[in-house]
Amino acid sequence: MVEVARRSPVPVATGESLSNKQQFAELMKHDVVSIFQPEPLNLGGLFTARIVAGMADAHFGVIAPHSAQGPICSAACAQLNASIPNFFIHEIFDEFNEAWEKNIVTHPVEVVNGYIELSERPGLGTDLNIEEILRHPYQQENYLPLFKPGWEKRERQG
Repeated sequence: MVEVARRSPVPVATGESLSNKQQFAELMKHDVVSIFQPEPLNLGGLFTARIVAGMADAHFGVIAPHSAQGPICSAACAQLNASIPNFFIHEIFDEFNEAWEKNIVTHPVEVVNGYIELSERPGLGTDLNIEEILRHPYQQENYLPLFKPGWEKRERQG
């Protein structure tokens, strides 16, 4: 990624697959990436994501949190965004999820006219809807098939 960023005429965004602050530190020491995408769930939570945001700020970088893990991740990223001075843009995939996924929380994050209004509710601003969660047990095949032809159309397979 460092070599790609070094040679690219456009800014490179990366970091969604990194799992600790040391990996971000290694990336930042090269001073070639300016848009960092911490994924709070990969990092173990908001605390470490906030630390990474501070590290990026010290390197004149901005944060575009990776928010592709569902409505809880989106709520966590919205809180992260509001707490950092170097927030750039919120990458969000919730509109591509199954329709029922927004019902697994009491107050899902919603994008309205390109903006997210931060909840004034305590914590992440939402709670789990356990009854709805129980209606949809875990299945290993539930994932975005990112490498299948036509995945970007989000059409049902089979």
